Amino acid sequence: EWIGPSEYNLESDVRGVFGIRMGFQLHEGSTCLGLVFGEGDKRIRDRKNYFCYEVDAAPLDQGDPAVLNIYRVGIAPEDSADMPLASVPVVDYDDPEHAPVITKENLFKKHVLDVQVTGDNAYALIDGKRVDVEVRQMFFGPAESPRQLNPIGDNDCNTYPRLNNIGWSVKKGQGADISLMEVYNLRKPFATVYSDTDLHSISAEDADVFFTKDPS
Repeated sequence: EWIGPSEYNLESDVRGVFGIRMGFQLHEGSTCLGLVFGEGDKRIRDRKNYFCYEVDAAPLDQGDPAVLNIYRVGIAPEDSADMPLASVPVVDYDDPEHAPVITKENLFKKHVLDVQVTGDNAYALIDGKRVDVEVRQMFFGPAESPRQLNPIGDNDCNTYPRLNNIGWSVKKGQGADISLMEVYNLRKPFATVYSDTDLHSISAEDADVFFTKDPS
């Protein structure tokens, strides 16, 4: 017999280990869309704060891979909404040839952006392919690791990011259909703890669109 709560309670403001997925399809002619999480951290009261993973396919027109821009805003003094913390090519990290994941041929098809936050650090995947993995020099040699997002440290410190509010960022002139926003456990039982499968069609014709909500 199961002994435990009958319902699961998600408290977004304290959850520091989680996975978050966004299913999206860019509108024809658009190249850019961002997944937002960690927005509105209650520990920071004097400024807007969030994390944003932005897919930018504009470089495809120059024959270069699409890029994933990673923004950290309002956490550390040096953070900027105009300058990404990191930018990485959207290629399959585990493929010896580092094949592009988003191409001109599939640009306007459905894709899934997946960020796995392990507490202060995160991996990023697109369509199930790892695209953001760091290699750090450890005392025993180089080792793969998630990207450090916390400016304080990567262990035994105040955790950033926490899940907080989640949503999307669409720049002026861009548009996309968002068909999935999902939060899930990275630890057993690996369950989905929040899911929005309604279709959200966003066209940022006149101004940037920045939308978040509390998934709790």
